[in-house]
Amino acid sequence: MLRKWLPFSIGFLVGVGLLLFANSYSFSTMYEPYKICFDCGRTAGFPFVMYNSGYIWGGEGYIASGVFANSMVAFISGTILGSLLYLLARPRRRNLK
Repeated sequence: MLRKWLPFSIGFLVGVGLLLFANSYSFSTMYEPYKICFDCGRTAGFPFVMYNSGYIWGGEGYIASGVFANSMVAFISGTILGSLLYLLARPRRRNLK
């Protein structure tokens, strides 16, 4: 039973992991172009903006719609990739008549 779902699980984890990596890279490079400007608003997130660094007067925080949209994209892309791997890994039946 576990062998049946292993390709789907691997594909799902790889799909979600790729988007987690893209978002963490977006967060880690958020401040690099603005090393001189201390009052410049910066955003992070891929494919949707999910964090705003704010300005000197506030506005810092997570954007709930971006977090939700990125979660949905990660779930859908993981499901699609997992389904593709599941279909590619299943044994082919040959009808010999």
